[in-house]
Parts: sequence; structure tokens; C-alpha cells
Amino acid sequence: MSTHTVGVLAPNGRVGSAVVSALLKYHNEGKIALVLLHRPGSPPKAQVPDSVNVREIELEKEVDDIAPAIKGLNVIVSALGPMQVPLQVPLVNALAKSPDFVTLIPAYYGHSWIPEDLADNPIQAKIFETRIAPKTRATELGISTTMVNTGIFDQMFFALGFVGTNVNTNTVQANEAQLKHKIPITTIPYLAEGIAQIVLQSPESLKDKAFTLVDHWPLGDEVIDALTQVNGSKPTVKDYTDADASALKSNPPIGPGSAAYRRAWTNDKWNYEPEFNVKGFEKVSLADVAKSWKQ
Repeated sequence: MSTHTVGVLAPNGRVGSAVVSALLKYHNEGKIALVLLHRPGSPPKAQVPDSVNVREIELEKEVDDIAPAIKGLNVIVSALGPMQVPLQVPLVNALAKSPDFVTLIPAYYGHSWIPEDLADNPIQAKIFETRIAPKTRATELGISTTMVNTGIFDQMFFALGFVGTNVNTNTVQANEAQLKHKIPITTIPYLAEGIAQIVLQSPESLKDKAFTLVDHWPLGDEVIDALTQVNGSKPTVKDYTDADASALKSNPPIGPGSAAYRRAWTNDKWNYEPEFNVKGFEKVSLADVAKSWKQ
């Protein structure tokens, strides 16, 4: 089987740098050809061999100006940050004209929401619409995307209190249902290795597929246990109420998303594709993940 070419867009962020690191070993083994796409003035921070092609790309420019940067790329993994997600739409417009292109993994990396999940959360519904705009545009143009769905990133969960847990303040916010239900958490190393193993496959086999990468599914009670192990004392547990949910829904940009995840956690209703089997990855315990964010 001939080697295919994988491009990584935005190789310097937390996700992008981890994906580059995971892909480099497969590039060095000759299983893929790796290309890094960066904005002008921000070359890759990672030390990469001369065999890795590095190109500038300006997504704010016209389609014909973007074309040289994407020439020869079969699969593109986007690692753009949330505020840059709209820039993927002009990228999709350019990819539609590329004879080499097969599929794009857009920078979505979250839960696969369906309309009923967000029926009572209109602000998050609008945010979600923006987040999936690249996939929507690709569908309009008849080209492929490959979605990678994840749980809540570990930093968001343990350090930033996205759904009420903070290892540093030793606090958990959860209602009785959440304590007995599972919640998905994805670490960045697991995401990166998973993406790397996904794009090793034939690009044609990835067209219009969706994959799930979640390495921890703890019950709320198990989150409490993990924080207890890290801090040496049981965390303070605060109830999560309907009033809390209402307040979050009206507090963008983070609140509506938090409310959506907490609703799914309460109802034990997650819309994930079958999980991708990441081979050879050594998972660490939930307590060790939490400890990594302890300051």
C-alpha cells in the first residue's frame, strides 16, 4: 500500500503539538508522509526532521491562495482553537477544489450533540452550529469529513471546573444522579495517539466516518474517590440544581456548554459512536490524571 500524506493544521497548540508528536513516529517509520501547516510567523515549535514538509497557510485569503499549501494532502487534521473554528470553512472551500484531498478531521473534539439535547439550551445550540459549520459546508460541497468525538478534556474537567470539579480547591458539584452515572473524560495524549492511529488507515476508509476517543468513564462517586486520593481528604460536594443549570445556560461562552454536558451526565445519555480501540496506549489511573493538574 502506498504511503499517504497527512497534514496537521495548527501544530503548536496543546492538541496540535501532541498530534504532531504522535504522528512523527509513524512518519519516521514510513507509514505516512507528514506535512505541518502553520500561520505566517508561527513556525512549528517541535523539532522535526527535514523529511517533514513545513508550509505556511493563510486561511483568511482566497481559495486560490490557499491551494498551494494543501497540494498533495490526502488527510488533514485540524487542531485550530475554538475561536479559530470559523477559519475551517474557507479551508473546506479550498479542499473541495483539490484533486488530492480525501478527508478532513475538523477541530471539533467534543460530544456529538443532537437537537433534542439542546432544545432547552438555545445559546449552546447556536455555538454548536458554529462549531460544526465546517462539516456542514463540506456536506454542501459533497466532500468528506471524519469526525473525532471526545469527552471533556482532562484540564477542563480537573483544573478549570468545567462541570464543577476542581482538584485544587478539592470540590465536586454533582447531583445524586450524576454521582451514580458515568461522565466521559479524554486526556490529550490519548486523543493524539488515537488520531494518529485513525489516520494510519486508508484515507478512503475514513470518509464520512465518526470515531470516539474517551479514555476515562468514571462515575461521579469515582471522581470523588480520585480527588480524595490526590488531596488526602474527601472533597466538598455541592449539589447541582435546576437553578444552577438555568444560570449556566445564560452565561456564555462557557456556561451553556457546561449545562449541556451536565444534562447528559444527569440523564446518562451520551451520543457517541463506538469507541475507537487505541492500541498499545498505557492508560493512567483517574487519580493520576487529576494529580497532573494539582498545583
